[in-house]
Amino acid sequence: MGVFSAPHCAGMCGGIVGAMAMRTAQHGRGLGAMWGATLSYNLGRITTYAILGGLFGAIGMSLQHVVPIIGELLRIVAALLMICMGLYIGGWWMGLRHLESFGFRLWQPVQKYGVVRAAMPAPLEGYLSGIFWGCLPCGLVYTLLTFAMTTADLVQGGLIMISFGLGTIPTLFLVGAFASKLISVVRRKAVRSAMASMVILFGIWTLAGAIGANLYVHEMDHLDRNELE
Repeated sequence: MGVFSAPHCAGMCGGIVGAMAMRTAQHGRGLGAMWGATLSYNLGRITTYAILGGLFGAIGMSLQHVVPIIGELLRIVAALLMICMGLYIGGWWMGLRHLESFGFRLWQPVQKYGVVRAAMPAPLEGYLSGIFWGCLPCGLVYTLLTFAMTTADLVQGGLIMISFGLGTIPTLFLVGAFASKLISVVRRKAVRSAMASMVILFGIWTLAGAIGANLYVHEMDHLDRNELE
């Protein structure tokens, strides 16, 4: 998901990373400093993802104790969101903008801190900036957090979000170095369509697995009841 979300990530966070990299270059800090600022930003962003993933995994665990079938339902919801995200990346359906608009309201209290940090691309400031910008309203992040919740496990939820974050790093690293050129490439219709299609297929695969597992569980329960009778 992280790799194939390149068009969305380049548009959502590419400008931030590109601005940090170019600011570093303008201050004459060299190529190494530019890569360092980009790396520290991404590490901060992934730190936020990991914390949120663990939190949502723990929430999923708590919900399963109350509603045992919540894991199956959340997996179906996560799969549907993945399909919607693929349609969003491809530009075929923009319904997830409503979800991002809602997230923007939650983002506003921390936005000013992210903006201030983004203006200072030193490694530590880049890391702190990444932590704040990891809360940026993003339908893709919300989709993966729903998927993390289905694990019903703090560690697994965190690992899912770390894996997603690592998958987005190649795109954002390249954006930091080749900002405008790479963004123009990933915004090409053919590239967006190809990557969007992969996200949709992954969502369909996840949905089929969730429905199949749900049917299997219910069938086993039915067989167990018949044996008891």
